[in-house]
Amino acid sequence: MEKPIPPDQKILDILLEALKDATMSSAYLLHLHERADDPAEKEILRQIRMTGLKHIRLFQSIHQQLTGEEAVIPDSTAFLTRKVSEDLSEEYAKTILSKLESAEYCRKIYFGFASAEIRDILFEIITDEQNMAIQFNYLYSRFAR
Repeated sequence: MEKPIPPDQKILDILLEALKDATMSSAYLLHLHERADDPAEKEILRQIRMTGLKHIRLFQSIHQQLTGEEAVIPDSTAFLTRKVSEDLSEEYAKTILSKLESAEYCRKIYFGFASAEIRDILFEIITDEQNMAIQFNYLYSRFAR
């Protein structure tokens, strides 16, 4: 195994915050999936959640490369205390902005690394987040009630 890159504590804190956000997002997406009625809507939400789970694995991989240790996955039960609207289209509208904010947050992390390998991983996450915002925009426009 290669020797880990000595991490800057600030970058590690930001990375762990991104992992926490990805974990909470995954719980939220599961909640939306369970509430959706339309099969096409459910499938889109399932695909988005699978992408979110990939992000958790990618953030863990970056953490492993930096520290040589596995990142502790945060408990997503805190999500359950968040008020979620009964109107899914309202949630879709909020999530569009949330996904764009996530892309911007990852962009800030991206500029903190010189490693092309880590930057490539972060670029993948950024473009995925932008794509998820597009998918939520579609859900909002199709299922707005």
